[in-house]
Amino acid sequence: GPGRARVAGAVGLAVLLAGGWYLHAHLNLGRDGASFKIWGASAGKWGTTAVWFDPGTWRYLAGTAISHTATLTGVVLAAAGVAEARRVPALRPWVAGVFLGFVAMLVVTAGFRDHSYYQLPFVPFVSVLVGAGAASLWRALPTWSRAVQACVVVGLLLLTALSVYQGHLFVSEGHRGDARLALVAAGASAVLPPGVATVVVDRHPQSLLYALDQQGWHRQTIDLWELERLERWGAEALLITDTSPAWNDEGFIRELREERPLVARGEGWNLLRLRVGRPLPAKAGQPTL
Repeated sequence: GPGRARVAGAVGLAVLLAGGWYLHAHLNLGRDGASFKIWGASAGKWGTTAVWFDPGTWRYLAGTAISHTATLTGVVLAAAGVAEARRVPALRPWVAGVFLGFVAMLVVTAGFRDHSYYQLPFVPFVSVLVGAGAASLWRALPTWSRAVQACVVVGLLLLTALSVYQGHLFVSEGHRGDARLALVAAGASAVLPPGVATVVVDRHPQSLLYALDQQGWHRQTIDLWELERLERWGAEALLITDTSPAWNDEGFIRELREERPLVARGEGWNLLRLRVGRPLPAKAGQPTL
């Protein structure tokens, strides 16, 4: 019917917009298009016994869910929505969506632990349950005593105030940006001419590669075999920072420096010229590699 057509259209538009953005990132942020680093044992995103039995993992996941994903108010109202789903079958698919999200959290635990945005798929499902929970509380409120009504209203107001405060802190932190990335990118950009195929090795390599306004390859860590493979593919420069485990690998760094000259360095980063056969283009007013 018309209702289903509207839902299908809305879902299709959301998928189209999201797919377009990810396609853009895949084609333009990285020579090998490695936008999604989850597959393979070396991705470091999967759940392991070390991750599962680390209390810090679950403190972070719960804290992110309460403070960022659903907020305190949302958690309480979503719980009421889950209870309402026992009476309203139409809500059960949304409960199932949340359940599948928890399953994903168990499977890709390290990814959820390292990246708060992994919890974004929870938002539409939790939002529906929040609305259902709020509606069920509103309907039930007149049936309770005045004392209970007052406690519920005051409790929700306090939770909402805390949620707004947490949201303010989160947004303020997001607007502040990562000063380290900006400093590293500024220092390296002063030396790198445009169009240099660069390997970026950092805790947040995609963000740093984007800040450099270069195309290349982004890795959270790297070894000599992988670097030699990227050189065969055309990599011309390596930017490595002290946030990567490779930075503290003395053997790797020693072998790296034997044939790849250091071009520039700054606080917590080194820029090296890789083994390439062609000269790099000059950049007016700046030194070249």
